[in-house]
Amino acid sequence: MSIEELKEDLYFAAIFIMQGTVYSDLTIQLFSDILASKDGHILGERRKIGDPQTVALYSTNPDLVWPYMWPIPRFGPRTLLIALESIFKAYYGLGIEYIQYGKPNEPTYNYCESLL
Repeated sequence: MSIEELKEDLYFAAIFIMQGTVYSDLTIQLFSDILASKDGHILGERRKIGDPQTVALYSTNPDLVWPYMWPIPRFGPRTLLIALESIFKAYYGLGIEYIQYGKPNEPTYNYCESLL
C-alpha cells in the first residue's frame, strides 16, 4: 500500500492509550488529528463545536504520579491525557470524551463487584 493509498483509505475507530509516559508533541498531534476528524479519517473533514466525537478514546492507568527509583514521585500516564485535553481544547475549542480504565475507577469496581 502506498502513502497516497494510506492517506485515502486509513480510518480510525478508536485510540487506546495503554500505559507509559513517553510521549511527544507528535503523539499529541496525531491523536488530535484523529479525534478532530468527523469520520476517523486523519485527513478528513474537521469537527466543529456541536459535532459529536466519532473516534473512541480509551485510557488505562490514571496515575498522575507514581513512585519510582527516584527520591521524588515521577509524572505518570495521566499527564498525557491532561496535555492532550488542554491542547485540543485550546486549538479546536472542543472537549475530549474518553473511557478511563484502571485503578481506582468506577468501571473497574463495577466489574469486580459483578464477579462477587
